Amino acid sequence: MFSRTLKRLIGASLAASALVIAAAPVSAANVEVSYLPPIIGIEMQYRGMGYSDADGNFISLAGAHITSATVLVDFTLPDGFDASGFHMDMAVPVSGAVSQYFAVEGSDLIQVSPNHYTYSLTTTDFNGEIFDSRFAVETYAIDNDGNAIGIPALVDPKTGFYFTTDVIAAAVPEPSEAMLLAGGLLFVAPLVARRRKKS
Repeated sequence: MFSRTLKRLIGASLAASALVIAAAPVSAANVEVSYLPPIIGIEMQYRGMGYSDADGNFISLAGAHITSATVLVDFTLPDGFDASGFHMDMAVPVSGAVSQYFAVEGSDLIQVSPNHYTYSLTTTDFNGEIFDSRFAVETYAIDNDGNAIGIPALVDPKTGFYFTTDVIAAAVPEPSEAMLLAGGLLFVAPLVARRRKKS
């Protein structure tokens, strides 16, 4: 059995080391994700906001926070096609944000040449906590009868929705903090051994 004094010494040593580790700064990293529809006239389904690691495993961003959202649109139409019925949208799986619906309409587009249209917007309207949910990105055009149709546009690969999210990493002891913990345990170990010899 340990004496009351030795127990207090062991407890104080471990507590001091634990306090230093608990006070270690929590690191945050930004992760950027994008959802890019390749053609106009398609619905892209996603299992949730996240990304694939080097091994191809899906890493969910549920619990992280969106800190910035951007939409980019850039496409060129063949002669005879009208861009006024263009539509692209995404239901953003986020809570605590101003909006969950990110959309671009034909009236938002800027014509930069006879058949070339662009649009871009960066906003904080979707800043909030990401939750685990399936979602889709849709792009289509509306014909004269109000039907959703695809159009043979040349879509720039950058067209789509972009999000910057924060990811909080678990606090990991710095080498100096790990040394302090080890030092505290090394200080206690001889006392424990000495106490056992006396018993």
